[in-house]
Amino acid sequence: MIYQNHSSLWQVFAEYRAKNLTEATQCSVRQEKSFMNKWCNFTSENDGHSYYCRKSKIKQLTCNTWSHSYSENGIYAPLNTTERSILGLSVVNPRDDVLQSSVNVSVNGAPNNVELKAATTPCRKLPSVITWQQKSPNGFFMKNKWHSLLCSDTLPRTVDAYRQCLKGKTLWLHGDSTSRQFKDALHSVLRFPSHADGHVPATDTDVKHNFSISWQAHELPFYHGNRRYNTSTNQGQHVMMDRLPNTTKDIVVLYMYVHFTLVHPDVFRRHVQRLVPSVKNLLARAPNVTIAVRGPHAFFRPKLGLLSYWGLLYTNIWHEAFASLQHKLVYLDFWDMTMAKSSRNFHPPMGTVKEMVHNMMSLLCFRK
Repeated sequence: MIYQNHSSLWQVFAEYRAKNLTEATQCSVRQEKSFMNKWCNFTSENDGHSYYCRKSKIKQLTCNTWSHSYSENGIYAPLNTTERSILGLSVVNPRDDVLQSSVNVSVNGAPNNVELKAATTPCRKLPSVITWQQKSPNGFFMKNKWHSLLCSDTLPRTVDAYRQCLKGKTLWLHGDSTSRQFKDALHSVLRFPSHADGHVPATDTDVKHNFSISWQAHELPFYHGNRRYNTSTNQGQHVMMDRLPNTTKDIVVLYMYVHFTLVHPDVFRRHVQRLVPSVKNLLARAPNVTIAVRGPHAFFRPKLGLLSYWGLLYTNIWHEAFASLQHKLVYLDFWDMTMAKSSRNFHPPMGTVKEMVHNMMSLLCFRK
């Protein structure tokens, strides 16, 4: 009902600036018909994705003076008590539906002719199409380390192994702050400084070891919070791919998730589908590129309408959109991992993030 009546759960604003004049107006992924002549169409500025903001009431602040974006991170729709209780259900009585931290397990001996064999295929040699097969569980934690049931992790957890993997490449980790966590984790392992600053795009290069790690916020809708970010902050991931040269050996990890849970799933579907032609084109002209899709992760006890409930639907959307390319793209499935080690916040703990990153590296390193 909120999506239908208000377009999104949270509110995004466009800030117009000219000389000493400033005004902010509401934005939406759709243009309301009743205000047809009162909206600025920023679809082109949003790299082809539908985006509209109310025109300023100040004559000098035209659509061309759109300068910054920000958001109010909270549900702005007028709701009655029952509706608010539904949206807040997941933060009530946390013990009712979350497993206790330790569970007693009794293991009985198996018959002599039953043997559980470990996966023998190195993760870097695992056929891409197998990573898209939705088998659960796809791994388990033991002593705080993730063990895949799909392949054998042969990548050492060392600085040298990671550096050799990335040598001569840029690792593109565009998306939201949960993909920026991947960048932070890699900087921790690789021991070179990060210049990340909130949602400002950041590409850091290790000159000595010849590799870069890049992060940038995906296209709008993106909820920046109170801080004002200029219009160059957000970029469609298809734009990044279209700009890569034919000779690239880079690793591209496509990812969208948390911010889209605040709008209708059809919006997410449209954004995912827009990636497909750029992926096809890049694969056709750049044979040495490595492309992966990072799927949704699970989180619990979210506030203000952020729900990983949508993750299961988004997984299906990724699979449907890239059905014809699954033999060429690796799917990074972190749902079971984040179910095994749950996080209340949509930002997983750094220990979990490092396991996600290593699983990613084991699948993507030395694949080409």
